[in-house]
Order: sequence, then structure tokens, then C-alpha cells
Amino acid sequence: MEFTCSYCGHRGSASDDRAGQTRPCENCGGTVTLPAARSTYASGGPAPGQPPGRRSGGKLASCLLIAVLGLVGCFCCCGVGAVFLPRMLEPAIEAAREAGVESVESTACRNQLKQIGLALASYYDQHDEFPPAFYTDENGQPMHSWRVLLLPHLDKSPLYAQYDFDEPWDGPNNRRLMEHCPEVFRCPADQGDQNASSYQVVVGPGTGWQANKGPSMQEIPDGLSRTISVIEVHGKERNWLDPAALKLEDVLPPAEKMPGPTVDQDDPHGGVRHTVFFDGSVHDLPVDLSPATLRQLLETKDGEPVDMDF
Repeated sequence: MEFTCSYCGHRGSASDDRAGQTRPCENCGGTVTLPAARSTYASGGPAPGQPPGRRSGGKLASCLLIAVLGLVGCFCCCGVGAVFLPRMLEPAIEAAREAGVESVESTACRNQLKQIGLALASYYDQHDEFPPAFYTDENGQPMHSWRVLLLPHLDKSPLYAQYDFDEPWDGPNNRRLMEHCPEVFRCPADQGDQNASSYQVVVGPGTGWQANKGPSMQEIPDGLSRTISVIEVHGKERNWLDPAALKLEDVLPPAEKMPGPTVDQDDPHGGVRHTVFFDGSVHDLPVDLSPATLRQLLETKDGEPVDMDF
């Protein structure tokens, strides 16, 4: 490899096995740091840990999207798009979907759930337990949501400071905050109330979420990586401050052995519903996942093995 002394400008050479090391300049004696070796990734090869197949799949997906956009432009210019375009684009759109094209909204939704998962982990580090689903008053009425408790762990400390825990979530002071839903609590694909949260927790016998006390890791013997913490829900709008949580019976149909959609009927992500588990991992659950499997994923200690190959 070649190098240039930064002190005197002398150009020299050294063997490649000394890349990144220091040596004295042959001309002036100054210390010269040799250039680092070029990695496969820097030279255009696959990134560390990135399967080559995913890389080529991304190129294919991009080409397919370009082809779709080209068709749109061509037909619009010709003035016949309104008649033939929808039918002709169907194969291209389906091919792009199969090649792994994910919508911007779906990607953002997954990233927001990752942030929530990290916030839950941060809360656990500080309190030695996950947050409760909500806190209640002396009469058992829900007062404060888990979302409010996570605000300091989502870089929303100023908003958290404005919340008054001495009054209900919809009290005179807190009511002012109802129209300030943080983006992290709302899926971009959700077309409903802009201050309603798209992410819910499920309470009920056997689940990881209860009132007034959150679970410790030891209280989730099924495993953090096999238990849902937060689930994406559409069509059941609640203000982001509303502490009311989904009940297990609201999520599962009366006849659990019947196939069909669980949780809700809306499908903004092409057949999947995003969830974050207690270990912080984000998973895509099919909207037609069997109710029995969904129950197993929501319960913390049913002891039943769950096939995670969705």
C-alpha cells in the first residue's frame, strides 16, 4: 500500500499486512498512520451479517417498483391509464410484494414498535419490573396508562412533566394533553383519530399485563421472546391517554377454534399485524392467525410450545 507523510509530503509504501498501524516516515522521522485495509463491504461486497440473497432481493424489488412507476407515467401521458392501468399493474404490484417490498407506513410502524420495546426495557432497568397496564384509583377505576409511564423513556420528558398524576387521565389539566399524541404511539397507516393510539396491551387472566403492578421477567416463564407485550390494533380507537386496555375476550372470538381474523378486521399492512414481544423483538402476525395460537402468545405461563414460524 502507498502512503503520504502529513509532515513532509514524502510518499512511501508498506506491505498490506501493516494496514492501520503506525510507522516513522523514512524522510523526516514523523509518525505516519498507514491507511486501513479496504473491507469487502467498502468495495461493494455484501455488508457484514447481511445475507447476499436479501441484497439481490432488494435490487429486484427496486427494479420492479421502477417498472411500475414507468408504466404509470407512460399510461398517464397516453391518456388511457384510467381504463387499462389498474388491470395491467396488478401483476407488477403482486410481484413487487412477493419480492419483499414493504410499504413506508409498515416500515415506520415496525420501527415505532421497536422504540416501544426499547422503552419497556429501559423502564424495566429502572424499576425491576415492566410497567402495569394502568394504575387505578381506590375504586378500581383506571387512572393512568402505561403509555404515560413510558414517556420519559421515549425522550418525551417535557410532555411527561405536564401530566398530573393527582387527577384522572381526562381531568382538567390532563385533558389538554389529549391532542398531543406522540407519533411513536400511532401507526402511520392508521386513518382514524389522529390522537388515538394504534398500539394496545391485553389484560386478563394469564396475560403479562395487569392493573397497578407490572410483571418481572421471572413472572413470564414462557419466555420474553415468546410472549406478546404490545399489539397493533386498528378500528378500536382510544385516545392515547385512555388507560382502558383490551381484554382477552375482546381480542379472541367466542369460539377460539374457529378460523378467521382476530383482534380487528382492518388490514393496513397486507395481511399482517405488527407486534412487539417482551424481549423487544418485533414480529409480523398474520391477521388470520388462529385464536388458539394468539392466546398462547399473550399468556405468560401456559407452558404450551408455540410454533414461531408464522
